[in-house]
Amino acid sequence: MKLAEGSYPGVYRRGHFREANKALEAMMKTDSKFAASIDELGIVLPRSPAGFILGKSPKKWGWYHHVDDGIKTTTYNW
Repeated sequence: MKLAEGSYPGVYRRGHFREANKALEAMMKTDSKFAASIDELGIVLPRSPAGFILGKSPKKWGWYHHVDDGIKTTTYNW
């Protein structure tokens, strides 16, 4: 996913993670096949007790900066 124009560079890492998590949630809401594949991979968006999306990577997964500026990718953490 591509971070918003004002997010990179200049926004702290947790802000990037939260933005990436929100983008993932939005894609899951609009594409049921994509949502099912994310579910099968065991990716669960980190949330606060109140249900807000947090600025950290999903458990066992990591958000990483792609070589292109402002692009985030998620990979499995072995």
